[in-house]
Amino acid sequence: MNIYSRLFRNLLVATLNFTLLVTTSMVALAAPGNELSGEIIVSGAMVDGANPSVTLNGENAVSGRTFFSGAVIETPANSTATLNLGKLGQIHVSPNSTLSLTLTENNIGGKLTAGNIQVFNNDGVAINIEKIENGESSVVPSARKDDDDDDKAKKIVPIVLLVGVGVVATFWILSVGTKTTNVASPVR
Repeated sequence: MNIYSRLFRNLLVATLNFTLLVTTSMVALAAPGNELSGEIIVSGAMVDGANPSVTLNGENAVSGRTFFSGAVIETPANSTATLNLGKLGQIHVSPNSTLSLTLTENNIGGKLTAGNIQVFNNDGVAINIEKIENGESSVVPSARKDDDDDDKAKKIVPIVLLVGVGVVATFWILSVGTKTTNVASPVR
């Protein structure tokens, strides 16, 4: 191996490591675990072949975009948005809505100047979103439902069944496969 191929290989490895570092830091930033940021998930009809989008602080935004406290989210007539707020909860934004959002450690606040939203806050998180409609203001209520059933138990039942079927199948295959009368032993 000559010196130029070794130099090229080292340069390639360094470039790939730098690319990996940059992309993982962006993914970590977009994670909704930070209580003062969130992630937008956009759904709706495609327009002229483009993915559905909303407006975030005056710029087009598609699914996966991170936003911070103080953001203004506007949805067009053909799109809705789900705002994942990490440990604070979620907000579903209807079409033709404008929401100015303020996030603190235990509070979801802001102003809804057009349209409708549903707020699903977690335990211990207050909602202080003011809805301004026809010059009158009101407070947006929580849409959280009290859930008494255990969702974790529902998720584990299929896993237990699958493991059980796998164990039974393994024992059946081993028992059927070992019913042979010809035993060969080594010569001693």
